[in-house]
Amino acid sequence: MAIEVVTDERPFSWSGTALAFVESCVGGIVIGAAIALLLIPVRRRLPELLLHSVLSVATPFLAYLPAELLHVSGVLAVVTCGFVTTRFRPRVIGSDARIQATAFWEVASYLLNSALFILVGIQLPVAVRALTSVSLAQAAIAAVSVAVIGTRLL
Repeated sequence: MAIEVVTDERPFSWSGTALAFVESCVGGIVIGAAIALLLIPVRRRLPELLLHSVLSVATPFLAYLPAELLHVSGVLAVVTCGFVTTRFRPRVIGSDARIQATAFWEVASYLLNSALFILVGIQLPVAVRALTSVSLAQAAIAAVSVAVIGTRLL
C-alpha cells in the first residue's frame, strides 16, 4: 500500500487509502476461504496418501496467486486458507494421510531450517568483512543475533 501511495499519480487521501486497505484485507480473506472450500471436495477424493502431502505443499500457492492477481492480500489469503483447511481437516483427510503429512512436514521443516542456517553461515563472513564501521545500534543487533544463533545451537 505504501508503495502504491508513493508511486500513484492521484492525490493522497486517508479515506481512499483506508478503503483500499479494507478491500485488500477482505478480498484476501474471501479468496483464501473460497480456495479452501474448493479444495475440500478434492481432498476427500484423493486416492493416494502421497497426493495429500503434494496438495498440502501446493495449497498456499493456490491461495496466494489468485489473490495477488486480483491485487488483494495474498498473505491473508494463505492464512485464511490454512485456518479453514485446518478446521475441516479431521473430517476431510483420513488419519493415515494426516500421519503421513505430519511426518512429511517435520522432515521438510528440518531440511528448510538446515538450509537456512547453511545459507546464513555462508553469507556471514562476507557480511562481516563488508563492515567498515559499527554503530551502537548495529553492535546491539549483532549481539542479539549471536545470542539467538547460540541459543538455537544449544
